Amino acid sequence: ARRPARTSIWKPAAPRTVGSCGLPLPFSEVVVAADGVLRVRGPNVGPGYTDVSRNAGSFDGGWLISGDIGHVDAAGRVFVTGRAKDVIIRGAHNIDPGAVEEALLRHPQVALAAVVGEPDEYAGELPVAFVVAKPGATLDVAELLAAAAPHIAERAAVPRRITLLPSLPLTAIGKVYKPALRLQATERVVGERLARAGLSARVAVRGEDRGGRLVLRLVAGVGEGEGGGPEALQALEPLLRELMAGFALAWEIA
Repeated sequence: ARRPARTSIWKPAAPRTVGSCGLPLPFSEVVVAADGVLRVRGPNVGPGYTDVSRNAGSFDGGWLISGDIGHVDAAGRVFVTGRAKDVIIRGAHNIDPGAVEEALLRHPQVALAAVVGEPDEYAGELPVAFVVAKPGATLDVAELLAAAAPHIAERAAVPRRITLLPSLPLTAIGKVYKPALRLQATERVVGERLARAGLSARVAVRGEDRGGRLVLRLVAGVGEGEGGGPEALQALEPLLRELMAGFALAWEIA
């Protein structure tokens, strides 16, 4: 398919609006679907893939489904705030992590912030934040959360926890690589559940990023003083299946 290189632009003499990428190109339309994803239609958008079976999720009735979360204001200016694949789904709430990150970045001691979904048996996902402090700053997590919460639109979007890191994982072009943070959050949650079930001494959690797809490997070992062999693994397997039943995660026993 021929996807557009650009969907919006600023007129040369027009005043800029902070946060906006401009107005739609002439003869083009940009709208926001019910799920918050921007859709584009116009002469700069191809009709779809030559293999029409691949159009689902990318093209719909002449519209290109961009995969970008955003909005269009009353003046027609386009704003992009994040990617649909990064949206955190907490029960009936669709949480845009970009909006939560903006609230955290308002704090004068925060250099970088990234928000991802942490798996949860009841809600599906819960928002958690990873933050890097500015050089020389001493961040207090509780104080940061209290300062950011009033700037977060809904209570469901307030991060469940904030983790301070010396740096965030980045892609080759310098963008935050969120799959690595989701992996870290997932390992932590499953590790907590294993500890709660009394299995942490016998099972280790190893998350693997397989091309952006997170897979958990539960490495079954044998605690000190216990017998080994296939019998031990067979005894662990039903316990692990019960523990993982509430998570919408790809996992395997190793």
